[in-house]
Amino acid sequence: MHRFLMLPLRGMDTLEALKKSFSSCGTVFLNNAGVAPITLQAKQAVADACERMYNASESSHQELFSCYNGEARGTIAALVGCTESQIVFFHTCAAAISQVALGIKLSEGDEILLWDQEYPSNAYPWYAAAKRAKAKVVTVSSNHDYTLDSGRMAAAINERTRVVAVSWVQYQSGAVSDLSLLSKTCREKGALLMVDAIQGLGVMPFDMGQLGVDIVAGGTHKWCCGPLGLGFLAIRKDLISRLEPIYYGAMSYCEVDEKFDAAKELKSTNARYEPGSPLLLSALGGAASIRLLLETGIENIWAEAMRLSRRCIEEISRRGFSPLGENGFDGIKSPIVTFKIERSGEIARQLRTKGVMCAGERAGGLRLSPHAFLYDDAIDRFFEIFDKVRRDGN
Repeated sequence: MHRFLMLPLRGMDTLEALKKSFSSCGTVFLNNAGVAPITLQAKQAVADACERMYNASESSHQELFSCYNGEARGTIAALVGCTESQIVFFHTCAAAISQVALGIKLSEGDEILLWDQEYPSNAYPWYAAAKRAKAKVVTVSSNHDYTLDSGRMAAAINERTRVVAVSWVQYQSGAVSDLSLLSKTCREKGALLMVDAIQGLGVMPFDMGQLGVDIVAGGTHKWCCGPLGLGFLAIRKDLISRLEPIYYGAMSYCEVDEKFDAAKELKSTNARYEPGSPLLLSALGGAASIRLLLETGIENIWAEAMRLSRRCIEEISRRGFSPLGENGFDGIKSPIVTFKIERSGEIARQLRTKGVMCAGERAGGLRLSPHAFLYDDAIDRFFEIFDKVRRDGN
């Protein structure tokens, strides 16, 4: 194990180790579905990599590149449920989604299905792709309380459907798509299922092979508690050579010391989508955090995050507010809690000035997204400050 990828847990209970990785953070952090704080492991991994880059020796660079292409890529593969050869790195999740939307060969009359509450980064690329190909984006309506009827989405899939592009967990409401149902229907109709999983990876168990998902997009700065600046795709093996890259560079075709050859063919591996210098710092930092999450156990993280989420729901209900409807199916729920309140954007801004992070203007209310690294006193502190802001107006 490279020392800049993972600090040892030293025998501590793994969930407690996760909590202690954030214990010096002075912020009450309930916006982990937005941008989460990074772990101590990520901070150290980036610092160690910078030190090696500062020394600029050939052996240091080789070791960094080896870790990037091996352990870092493999760690993210373990989180998603695939092999490291299926992982492609991008600078953002939006860039990863754009690669899929603009890299799939669409024809006039093809249909792309989206939920009506998708985050813009999983909407704009598909509208751009549809416009280029004279294809059509079809939005499927959510329920009035922002919950999802995946059966309604499945019923909309037909012979014209080329791609179903959905968020696994919706950013405003925390509603969860039934990916098993959608993948089954997509296979029957000959459509691809592309999933933006950034709102669930790191806090909820996920396995793209088991779920039957064709392509997954993600990033490390939310529940994965890694640095900003790393997105990724996990692509079904037989699809890797079938998408057209939207970026081109030396590494798309050849190795670093090869000269230009106009007859050279694109690589057929995941490297065809990574045209230049690797995203070393963000990848090593992100992988270090994800290794800690995997060591803790995603099932354990999910259980603890849901326990804290239920505490939030209890406190919200005591104050006369109602959270949005049950955001899941068959017991599959996200820890995101959104409740309607007037002036939610202003309240969120006031809370931020007092060291409390949550998201306003989500489905007409405040969104809380507790992660497993929080202690119960963080929930108590949030509601103490929330009550003061409501009472005093500042």
